[in-house]
Amino acid sequence: MTDTIVNERSTYSTTISWEDGDGNKVALDTLKWSLVKHDGTIVNNRENEEITDPDNEEKITISGDDTAILDGYGIEQRWLIFEATYTDNNGVTQTLTGSKDFAIRNLKKVT
Repeated sequence: MTDTIVNERSTYSTTISWEDGDGNKVALDTLKWSLVKHDGTIVNNRENEEITDPDNEEKITISGDDTAILDGYGIEQRWLIFEATYTDNNGVTQTLTGSKDFAIRNLKKVT
């Protein structure tokens, strides 16, 4: 389980970036993300959310229905899944994938 715990319906932000084999941040050509529950279910229709003209570092912020718990669990694990492309020094498009996991704490009376 993750060390990051977010209260239900609170805001969660994370910054993503990738480095090439030499440790340099790469300028992304494309970037999309999805929000997924522990069982693979997409949360709040957040599938393949595209960030147009991405920088080499992007901040993703979710809140409200993105961090709601509907199933009644005490803690629910979620993942932000990222897919990106960049052009390497040889002009070849490379694919990158990654994820950030976090947990949401159910606050019984929050609706």
